[in-house]
Amino acid sequence: MATGTGKTFTALVAVSRLADDKRNLAVLIVCPYQHLVEQWSEDIISFGMKPIVCYSASSQRNWRERLKTAVASFNSSIKKFFCMLSTNATFSTDFVQKLVKKLLGEIMLVVDEAHNFGAKNLSRTLLAHIPYRLALSATIDRHGDEEVLW
Repeated sequence: MATGTGKTFTALVAVSRLADDKRNLAVLIVCPYQHLVEQWSEDIISFGMKPIVCYSASSQRNWRERLKTAVASFNSSIKKFFCMLSTNATFSTDFVQKLVKKLLGEIMLVVDEAHNFGAKNLSRTLLAHIPYRLALSATIDRHGDEEVLW
């Protein structure tokens, strides 16, 4: 979708519909920059969700403990839904990746500016046990990638 056409809202409608369908859903939303995380956070809240906002300067200073608790509660079916929102840098940390690897059940990964996940350090975070994935980008080609001729 082109810039300004509503990728965020399209993604949040998809998340809402999947959550309604699955009943139990862990949602992981990843953005390249902190200011995008904050924009997403406002939109997520307008959809009635309370995201755990994960990055170094997050106003949710206790996000690590909140995320750890959310994963444990989700895996034990105490909590049926949670939404994590983070930067690419935070999502790729060992701390977050260890928790994501522990997640059991229905998981949705939404990646904003998904063309960034072509980089080796980010592509390794695309774990096979995440069945639902939505990649958002207005960028067709990634600068510096090899050209593929079909």
